[in-house]
Amino acid sequence: MSNQQQIKHLVSAINSVIFPELCLNCHNSLKANQKHLCLSCEINLPFENSSHLETIFWGRVKIENSITLLEFKKGNVTQKILHHIKYKGKKKLAQIFGNKLGDKINSTIWKNDIDVVIPIPLHPKKQLKRGYNQAFEIAKGIEERTGIAIANENLKRLTHTITQTSKSKFERWENVRRIFEVQNPSELEGKHILLVDDAITTGATLESALHSLNEIPNCRLSIATLAVAI
Repeated sequence: MSNQQQIKHLVSAINSVIFPELCLNCHNSLKANQKHLCLSCEINLPFENSSHLETIFWGRVKIENSITLLEFKKGNVTQKILHHIKYKGKKKLAQIFGNKLGDKINSTIWKNDIDVVIPIPLHPKKQLKRGYNQAFEIAKGIEERTGIAIANENLKRLTHTITQTSKSKFERWENVRRIFEVQNPSELEGKHILLVDDAITTGATLESALHSLNEIPNCRLSIATLAVAI
């Protein structure tokens, strides 16, 4: 180890003592080998096992398969994780949980049938303000684990919608109807697409994107999200 590396390591160790990184959930100090979550909170993550995403879209749009990683409830650790990913600049956290979601996808019987991963895009204005697209960072984590390539330029967001948080189910659908457009649809003809987003509540945003992609000839659609509201 060079002198410069030794100094950097020493400074990092001193900073960890003076300014310890805290668990984003319980706020206890993290140990040297822990990132974002302490071991106790990591072990007790509310993993979603039923994967009921299909029922959200019954009678609305056809999907082949669906998968999600965490249960979302107001105030739980999942909400805190998503908040840090979306608003605290934690891109690496999004990729880490994208890895976990990718591992879960690898355990499915349909993983090898997926041709391409498409993250739900942000409007350029929102992405410029935030600095990144959280769905793309999650998709990068999925790509690392599954080896399925990301197609990040084929789906475009046309309008800059306002936040969905306080809207009713109908208002959310009205807010996102026809906001996506497929670019170069011939590149996706006959493909099985895995559409990726951070979280799903009513499913309005995903449904709008699915309807746009469903116009591609012979394309099949599946979805993967980091979390689902229960």
